[in-house]
Amino acid sequence: MSTPRLPRAAVASPETPVDPRLREGVDRFNARQFFECHEILEQLWLQTAGRSKHFYQGLIQAAVAFHHWSKGNPAGALTLARSATGYLKRYTPAYLGLDVEAFLQRFGDVFQWLRRHPMRYDPRLVPVLRWTPMGVRGVLLLDAIPLWNLGFVPAGTLLLTLFTLSFIMGIS
Repeated sequence: MSTPRLPRAAVASPETPVDPRLREGVDRFNARQFFECHEILEQLWLQTAGRSKHFYQGLIQAAVAFHHWSKGNPAGALTLARSATGYLKRYTPAYLGLDVEAFLQRFGDVFQWLRRHPMRYDPRLVPVLRWTPMGVRGVLLLDAIPLWNLGFVPAGTLLLTLFTLSFIMGIS
């Protein structure tokens, strides 16, 4: 079963230039192509020194966590999820144009659920890596809709979020 690729318009582009390998790695992650994401970001990680190196390592481990889960290894996925969170939380709220805080919230929700309720991999539960839109925070909350049925997002929170976003963005 193949996973459909997300339309490029669904994920806003960053305002500042970023390494094209990061952009491609994010696209692969969002398309649920975790092994390919790992391969692309690993090349960037190997050639990076300084603060960004651990950021890339966290993204790689997040991708590999979902890869392990998709291949039937939830224990390995949980171990990598803990490690990825440890790296990425140093880069909140946003880093290199990515909304790290929102991603980690959803990422943590998914793996906390998996820890308590072992289940088969479901690509609908994978959070989307989003570029931080200029002046608008919290857009990733819309990405939590699939978890509503699992009890992660109360209906009132979802409706308030939709209302707030439509007001901020001027959508009627």
